[in-house]
Amino acid sequence: MKKEIKEKVMKIMDLALEINSREKNTIFVEYFGHTNEICAKVYEKGWEYWRENGEGRKKLNESYLYLDKDDCVEKLDNLIEKLKEMKG
Repeated sequence: MKKEIKEKVMKIMDLALEINSREKNTIFVEYFGHTNEICAKVYEKGWEYWRENGEGRKKLNESYLYLDKDDCVEKLDNLIEKLKEMKG
């Protein structure tokens, strides 16, 4: 994996940890080594919100990014920007 891509993946994970520690939005970031892919899922009102009011979980965003594709740097940058907006 190229250094630039690895740094962006680590930034995404760092932002997710920061947001999850202070916001009710719940973010899941997964890495799949066998397909060289990350997946980020953002739940608008948090993972546990549905238990309190019976509503279903609402995904605000779901991104599957293959890290060996030509457009992955652009897609990683877009995801980083979305997470930065959430962080405030």
